[in-house]
Amino acid sequence: MQENEVETTVQTDAPSENAGETTSRFKTPDELLKAYECLEKEFTKRSQKLKALEKELSEKAPSNVAYAQNDWQQKVDDFFESRPEIAPFKKEIAEEILKNDLGSNENCLEIAGARVILNNYKSPKDYLFDDDFVVENVLSNEKICDRVIKKYLSDLDGVKTVRTINGEGQASLAKQIRPKTVGEAGKMVMAMAGKGK
Repeated sequence: MQENEVETTVQTDAPSENAGETTSRFKTPDELLKAYECLEKEFTKRSQKLKALEKELSEKAPSNVAYAQNDWQQKVDDFFESRPEIAPFKKEIAEEILKNDLGSNENCLEIAGARVILNNYKSPKDYLFDDDFVVENVLSNEKICDRVIKKYLSDLDGVKTVRTINGEGQASLAKQIRPKTVGEAGKMVMAMAGKGK
């Protein structure tokens, strides 16, 4: 039965094909007036309720929250001055205080700061894989580069090198083949010249 009502409503809400006619779900102007008056009453009720809630909210405005007090800016300045390493996280700390209603806590800056630092924590190993960090803090540090080079050179002291030059001063990377007969020597010469097998 509801489907029929919905279909009827959809059909009656659609504009008529005749330009001069308008169809409506209200059969008489009195029904339309009644519906309008009901709507107006409901709107007035909701407006009054909204005003009452706004007034109640403004009366309950958090005057006991830390950031509403006169010395708040000084507290914030002192907090970040004593902890310069977390100064880049000012925005996140403010969001943490507002998002989690920490403003009523006297130590809201410390709590929010600890939460933000914990959420952004990187282990030392994580920093080693951060190319920007390595370039800015490791490769640009002369002391660290010197230590790396010294360690590398000290590790090389114990390594035996491969002998690449034989006694006559010629480079020899492959085992020398010496012919045993004159025929073998001839074949080797022809192979070097590219004329035989």
